[in-house]
Amino acid sequence: MKLSEFVSSGDSRSLSCIDDRKFTIIGVERKDFDENKGIKIATSEDFDIEGEKVNKFHTTRQAIVGKFLNDAGAPTALYNAINQADASLKVKIFMKKSASGKDYFDLEQC
Repeated sequence: MKLSEFVSSGDSRSLSCIDDRKFTIIGVERKDFDENKGIKIATSEDFDIEGEKVNKFHTTRQAIVGKFLNDAGAPTALYNAINQADASLKVKIFMKKSASGKDYFDLEQC
């Protein structure tokens, strides 16, 4: 059990709520948490999370955030492309192993 699974942040929920599910990203914004860079994504799908329809999710998972924000915290080309009119990206979250053998989460295009 993780505390982050039970704490919502405003109008979004933790991205971990939809691990292993496919979803379509239609918007991205910066959403830092404490000292960590983070993002909030909007999805075209509504997900039932504890009886509530949710389509905004936040995360500080480094591999995922790194696709949308560079090391300095500025938006990447992908961040800008998704936020253009009628742009979207269908993805799924999956667990990978780093070269050092540690597990981490990343996005895979569907």
